[in-house]
Formats: sequence, structure tokens, C-alpha cells
Amino acid sequence: MKKFILTFLFLVFLTTSFFAQSKTERQKADSIFEKQNFVNLKFNVQDRHEIDMLTYYMSIDKVYDKEVYAYLNKQQFDDFDKLKYKYTIIKTSPPKVLSMATTLAGMSWNKYPTYEVYTQMLQDYVTRFPDLCKLESIGKSKNNRDLWVLKISDNVQTDEAEPEFFYTSTMHGDETTGYILMLRLIDSLLTAYSMPTKSTNSIVDNFEIYINPNANPDGTYYGGNNSVAYSTRYNYNGIDLNRNFPDARVGENPDGERYQPETLKMIEFGAQHNFVMSANFHGGIEVVNFPWDAWYENEKKHADRAWYYRISRNFANSAQQNSPNGYMTALDNGVTNGAEWYIVYGGRQDYMNYFFHCREITIELSDEKLLSSDKLQAHWKYNKQALIDFMLEAQYGITGIVTNEQGEPLKAKVEVLNHDKDNSFVYSTQANGDYHRPIETGTYSLKFSADGYISKTIDNVAAVNYQTTILNVELVSNSTAISELSPVNARIYPNPASNVLNLAFAENIDADMNISIFDLAGREIVHLTDQKVTQNHQLDISTLQKGSYIIKMQNQQHLFSARFMKE
Repeated sequence: MKKFILTFLFLVFLTTSFFAQSKTERQKADSIFEKQNFVNLKFNVQDRHEIDMLTYYMSIDKVYDKEVYAYLNKQQFDDFDKLKYKYTIIKTSPPKVLSMATTLAGMSWNKYPTYEVYTQMLQDYVTRFPDLCKLESIGKSKNNRDLWVLKISDNVQTDEAEPEFFYTSTMHGDETTGYILMLRLIDSLLTAYSMPTKSTNSIVDNFEIYINPNANPDGTYYGGNNSVAYSTRYNYNGIDLNRNFPDARVGENPDGERYQPETLKMIEFGAQHNFVMSANFHGGIEVVNFPWDAWYENEKKHADRAWYYRISRNFANSAQQNSPNGYMTALDNGVTNGAEWYIVYGGRQDYMNYFFHCREITIELSDEKLLSSDKLQAHWKYNKQALIDFMLEAQYGITGIVTNEQGEPLKAKVEVLNHDKDNSFVYSTQANGDYHRPIETGTYSLKFSADGYISKTIDNVAAVNYQTTILNVELVSNSTAISELSPVNARIYPNPASNVLNLAFAENIDADMNISIFDLAGREIVHLTDQKVTQNHQLDISTLQKGSYIIKMQNQQHLFSARFMKE
């Protein structure tokens, strides 16, 4: 891959029509590197596909048509400078107002907390609301700061059969609007719980909510724990955490860097949970971004693309309705597909969707990265309802409990047939057997499968937007099928068969049975649910390809299996 990138860069160097960069801009960059480990610049490309390769070795921040804004560390900048692009160094302007809360008593929602006050705030919520929240450090940052996650639920110490939801913010340490909004959301959910506010109370009662206000405290407090004034995009090692995850398209270490402590701890945390939905918050533009980040839509659309667009559109619409004209209107009026904006490899959004079967989007909350503290309260008003409504989406769609014959919960794969692709299926939880499948309005066939159990497919399952379809499923173990079900004998003819397979049972069968046909590799080719089977039964096999197959027919009392050939 590196050889390919270098070849690309060499060709760009030979063919670019841009003028060589002036010494003045280079001198500005060198001066900045004396104080910090990155520069921020903008430049133009001739073709947007240049970005697809440039994204491998620089941290692209945003793109407007062919104008690119990017962050580069010293080595990246030296390589980029050789390409002879004409660039402009961007000097970040400090916010007009930057008020810090240095004590817990002095904290208000138009201030940023010091790191110590941030920690005290979360600990104070646990003290005040011990039955509703608990605090966990999922690990330490490179500079030994805690990566805090607060869980909120009505029975917070118990793992219940409820959708797990995750909000996380500020993995780019200088994008701080979401940091304060997440603290404000925590406060709102906990303090309003005793009030008759249906939306927030129902969420606390029926969800397990996890909130990580700051995923990169080293970046936010790069200049020290007492101020966010010197916040930086990167972590303490100078790495962009939102390019540091394994990537479904390009593989391990897409940024060429080791996985950072913050990345590894977030991966471990995600693996310990079964998050139904998530969002991660950024800044620098105002837009809702949905998957995929690594594939253009003409290459690969997410199986739930229509659902993603609707919930993204809803978030943007709500924010617009609760704000002055012009807020959350970037790109497609506040919504964009990730790759259609610009390609990202190693992003958290794609990682959560592809590897953890979670529905995650990226929400850019403010044009200003380090938002002026006097604007924080206004941005909460803009987004409060959108944040609540987005969470509620995790309870809609198709949900239920998967158990075995003894009523014990099972971890099972839940797949929407003729719909799911690219790991868009979900799993039920091991602890409670609950699964949650947000999906757009439609009628679907769901297949449930678990190791050691006979798969079950249920057809004609209806889902309706903003409603919940409950579908509980019991799977029968393979051992139960062998030891407890009554095997039945039948003669199959003709064998080989062409279009119709005849089954003549030795006993009088008059019952509904599930019928499955597998190829010799074990792949289920045909599944028919609750088919009326008589003593002399005919089965249409005209759509099968020539070859050998295994047929299985089963209900709660009977089991039949045999091998046949299609000619």
C-alpha cells in the first residue's frame, strides 16, 4: 500500500499545475511547529479523487467541492510540501469568550470545566443519583487521564433486556461543543427524571444509556488541566484518533500508526456491550454524517441506507426548527453521506457499524471547533430535542427475546434475509437474549441462528417507522431434535428429481412443518415456514441448480431429513 501511495504522490508531483509554494507559508508552518505538533492548512485539488489517496497520510478535516482543509503533523507536512500544491496556513482564532469553571460550585452551562471539575461533576452525579447512574473509567489516555463513561438507567446496577445506547464526543480534542452538550444531557436526564416529562422518563426507564463526554481528554487539555485554550485535534502522541481504528475496506492500521491507548480502550468497551445505536460528536461544520465513510455510494450502500437518511434528516430538521436560520444546513441542508463528502479510512463510525453491528452516525455540531463559551447554552437549545428523539429510535423496529426450549436466553444472530449485507445483521445479548433491529417500514423475513441450535426463519414480519414490533423466538437445540423428536420415515422419488420431489411418508402426516433445503456445504438454499404436509407430499424444486442437497422437515413433534439429487 505504501509503495502505491508513494507512486501516486510522485505522479502528482510531476503532473500538478499548481505553482510552487511561497516561502512565506512554509515559514509560517515552521514557526507553528516550534509551538505545537501540527499545522492546519487549506488547498485545492484538481480532481476530488486525489483526496482518496491524500486521506491515507493526512487528517482531512472537511471538504467544500475541491477545497480541502486538513491537519498534518511535521512528517506529513514535509511530504505534502514536496508535492508543490499551493496551500494556505490557517491560524486558528481563539474564541471570543473562554470561561473556565475552576470549582464544582462555580460550574455553569456557559463555562468549560477544568479536567478536575469535569471528573468531580461526574462523581457528583453518582453521589446525587446512585440508583440512576454509575461511573466507569474504561481506561487511561496516553497522558494518564481517565476516559469516563457514565451509565444511566432506572435499574442502573442491573443488566436488563433493554436497548443499549451510546453517545460519545470530542475524540478530536479541540471540537468541544459536544463535550458540554453531553454533560448537559446527563444533567437533564437525571434531574428531570422525577418530573412528568414523558420523553426523558421513558428513556431512563426503558434504555441503558452510556455517555462518554470526552474521548480525548489529552487533546482537550493539551495545555494543562486548567484550560481548554490550547486544545488540539490529536491525542498526546499527535495521532488523529478518528483515523486510528481498523478499517473494513483497507484493513489494519489504515493510518500507518500503532493503535493508540484511547482507540484500544474504546474497542474493548464496544466489545463488552451490544450497542444498538450510537453517535459521536465533532465540530468545524454543522451536518449529520451517515455511513459509509470508506465507500462511495455507487460502490457500496449500507443495507439500511434509507433508515440512516431518515434519522439523519430528522436530527437536522429538529436542530433547524429550534435554532436561528442557517444552523445545521451545511452540504445537503444538514445531511451527508460520509464518502460522498470525502473518503475517510480508519474512522470510528465505520468501525462501529461494520465490526460491532451498531448503527452509529457522526454529528458535527458547530462551525466553530472550540466554541465560544457564551454560545454553549444556545447550542444546547438547538439540539436538545434532536438528541432525545435520536435516542428513541433505538426502541423502534423489530425487537424481542431469543431463548432455548428451557426459556434460557441465547446469543443468536438475527439476519434480515434478502436485505442484510456487509455485517448489517445484529445479535441478541448473551445475558438476556434481547435483540433490537431498527429498520425502515417494510415486511421482512428474519432468520435466527445460534451454535448448537436449529435455525428458524419467520416470514412476513412487519416493521413500521416510530413503532415497535415484538417478535420473541424459541430455538430448538440440535441435541433435542435428535433425542426428543420423533423421526419419521419417507420414500423420496424420483431421485434424482427434476422439477418436483415426491415424499411418501410411512405414517399419516397431517401437520405444519418447517422445510429447509441445504447444499452440501451447509448453506440454507430454501426455507419454508409452517408448510402444510400430508402423507403424500409434493415439493417444487424447479428453481434449484443441478446437484446434491439435503432436505430437513421439522415441527415440535417430528423430524425428517434425507439427501436427494436435482438433475
